[in-house]
Amino acid sequence: MATREELRALTSEVQAVVARGKRAVKKQQKVGRTHVRGLFAKIAEEEKVSQAQLRQAVKFATTYSTVELKAFFRLRTPSGGPLGISVAYQLMYIASRRQREAIARLAAQNDWSSRDIKAEVKGRVGVDEKASKGGRRPRLPSNSDEAVRQLKEKCDQWQRWVGQLEARDEEPEVFLARQLPAGLRKRIAEVTLAMEKLDSEVAKLRSGGKLNS
Repeated sequence: MATREELRALTSEVQAVVARGKRAVKKQQKVGRTHVRGLFAKIAEEEKVSQAQLRQAVKFATTYSTVELKAFFRLRTPSGGPLGISVAYQLMYIASRRQREAIARLAAQNDWSSRDIKAEVKGRVGVDEKASKGGRRPRLPSNSDEAVRQLKEKCDQWQRWVGQLEARDEEPEVFLARQLPAGLRKRIAEVTLAMEKLDSEVAKLRSGGKLNS
């Protein structure tokens, strides 16, 4: 069985990330525009984390509901321990909650490594090679619900790409995001912040709320 200490540590870590993400979103909404120059960097400095870590926290907080996280906490590996927060980080870029939960259950049952989970995620939501080369015409929405769903997918794809590129800063002998020209990094940051705002508005609409004017 999972020790109380393990579960308490996981719960505490998750709650800290969610709280950080929600504070960042609240500060962005207070200003009214998430792409104000230097705003995200300022928030990251206030939170004493890197901008990459803050983006992760925002994505985490806007992806997972309290109900989904409680279900995640209940999962156990064969040794009786809970899944680590790193698993939740890997799964948060999957738009479908059902798919996130399915992979999390498999990860717990089979005691998957990070590499196993990455392979499963790629197998389920990986980009088709032909489509990635521009060989397939984009499927346009037939109604507003489909348009909102596609917007959610595009937001997730962009944030997943940026998040994975920035995460590589920890890996040796790979291309790093900071190797890009400063001007290009700046534009990427602006687009990322705009996509985060769009993702937040889309999530609000899907939950029955109203879009900000």
